[in-house]
Order: sequence, then structure tokens, then C-alpha cells
Amino acid sequence: LVEAGYKVRIASRSARRVEELGFGDIAESVESVACDLTDPANLVAAMGGADAAVNLVGILFESGNQTFERTQRDGARNAAEAASAAGINRFVHVSAIGADAQSRSAYGRTKAAAETEVQRIIPDAVILRPSIVFGPEDQFFNRFAEMASTSPRRWCAVLRLWMRFFCFLIWGEPSSTRSTNCMISYSNIQDEND
Repeated sequence: LVEAGYKVRIASRSARRVEELGFGDIAESVESVACDLTDPANLVAAMGGADAAVNLVGILFESGNQTFERTQRDGARNAAEAASAAGINRFVHVSAIGADAQSRSAYGRTKAAAETEVQRIIPDAVILRPSIVFGPEDQFFNRFAEMASTSPRRWCAVLRLWMRFFCFLIWGEPSSTRSTNCMISYSNIQDEND
């Protein structure tokens, strides 16, 4: 986005942690703001003046007041309502490949409920369903790397299982202008009547 000339605002529970990531040559085009996903007024303020918004919030495990319902379903609804209130109609919601209202897991059910809420509020929203999202400090590949360093035999067993049953990933190819470390599959959820 920055390469295309856009300024990017990153709203996070901890603006300090975002700033610690550092952005090198593009730092002047990236702004970080502290934002509470459970506070609609705070979200509207964070989105003020924006042309588009992307909701990337999600948790893999519940902890304290970070429940699936509060974070994923209610958070997505709050973000979509805030975008709508801020006059933003270009909204991207990052869901999950396992989003399903009939899922046996609360994670899958709340991801599906979040999609429903987002589409109710912003019907033209784009919903992405990645199979995995990762980065320098993720809790997925780094956890596997830690396991490999402490128990190579266990790592190999986990990797074999993962490759056999769960590997539905698409590798992004690097381009001449940027590297795309992207393993993502997605779908734009549309109304059945479209």
C-alpha cells in the first residue's frame, strides 16, 4: 500500500509494539495508534479519515476476557460498525478457512458469526479466509521451530501429520518489487443470488 502511495494507519492494542517492528524507509508513511476493539468510539476515532479498513483481529486460544465471542464476533461487528460510521465502505475482514456456523469448535463458529455480522453491516465487504497467517513473531511456525530445537523426533511426527492432513496452502511467488511470504487461500464470500 505504501509503495502505491497510500498512508497506512495500524490500530493495535499496543501502538508501542507496532512501532517496535520498525518500518525502515517507509516509516513516515506508517502511523500506529492504540485502539480497543471493544470500544466503538475508540474504533471510529482510529478509522477517522481513512478510505478503507482491514480487520485482522483474531485469537487462537481464549485467555481471560479475550474470548472468541468478544474478540472475533463482537470485535468484527464493532470494526464494521465503526467503519460504516466513519463513512468507509471499502472493508476487508480476515476470517479463517474453518469458519462455519455448524463447527464443533467455538473458534470456527465465531469466525462464521463475524462474517455474518460484517456482511450485514457492510454488504460489499471482502472476506478473506486464509488457511494460515504468519510473520516474524507468529505463534505458529515459531512454535514448530522451538519444538524442532528441543525434540527433533516429535517435530518430524508433527510435520508428517500436518503435511498429510492440513497442508492446504498456496505459496506466494516473490515478485521483482517485493517478496510475498504468503501462504494463503481465500474466497470472496458473496450472496447466493449474485
